[in-house]
Amino acid sequence: MRPRNGLERLAECSAEHAEYFPSNEFEEGEVADLISEYDDDQFWEELPDRLAMRDFSREYDEQAAAALDSKDFAAKSQPFLDKYWDEVEKHGIDRLEIAGGDAPKR
Repeated sequence: MRPRNGLERLAECSAEHAEYFPSNEFEEGEVADLISEYDDDQFWEELPDRLAMRDFSREYDEQAAAALDSKDFAAKSQPFLDKYWDEVEKHGIDRLEIAGGDAPKR
C-alpha cells in the first residue's frame, strides 16, 4: 500500500521491513513545523491546568475532592485556574521557579 492524496513525499517505504517511515520532508518540513506549533499550544493549554490541579489537590485531599459535585468542584478549582492562567498570560514561564531547590551551577 502506498501513501495517497499527494502525501507520498512525506513517507518512505522500507522494502526490507515492508513498513513506511517518515521522510526527511516530513520530519524537517512544514509538517514538523505544524507538530511543533501543536506541541507548543498544548504546553500552554496544559501548564496552567496542571499547576491549578496540583494546588487544588494540596488544598483538598482526595476524599474531600471526591465529595464535591461537579458544580462545587468547578467553583472551588476556578480560583486556582484563574491564578495560573493570569500568570502565564502576563509572564509566560519567566516567574515560575522550583521551590526549595538549588539553582543549577554554571
